[in-house]
Amino acid sequence: MQKYTTVILAFLIPTKNRPDCLARSLRTVVPAAQAVGAEVVVCDQSPSAFTAVNGVRVLHRPDLNGLPAARNVLLRATTADVVCFLDDDTDLAPDFAVRLHEIAEREPDCTGW
Repeated sequence: MQKYTTVILAFLIPTKNRPDCLARSLRTVVPAAQAVGAEVVVCDQSPSAFTAVNGVRVLHRPDLNGLPAARNVLLRATTADVVCFLDDDTDLAPDFAVRLHEIAEREPDCTGW
């Protein structure tokens, strides 16, 4: 496996009351993230916190109201150079993080794709 060190990548996932969708998505997100050493951070606004799985940091924030607030919390929770917001029902291709990382390294002056 290639080691990625130049650009740090994070996958940020806001969610509320959708533990089944989130669990299914994480089955594809976590391995993709691990391929490039990216972090996965979830902001869960549900009354009961999502049970964290290996490779995922869960911020339980039922006090927040709405998606913009969750996104702001997620942005403050990471020091990554590049972040990728995902819906809680997103499935990633196995090479998604590798491709995103390659683009970020190839085009360092670009702020979004």
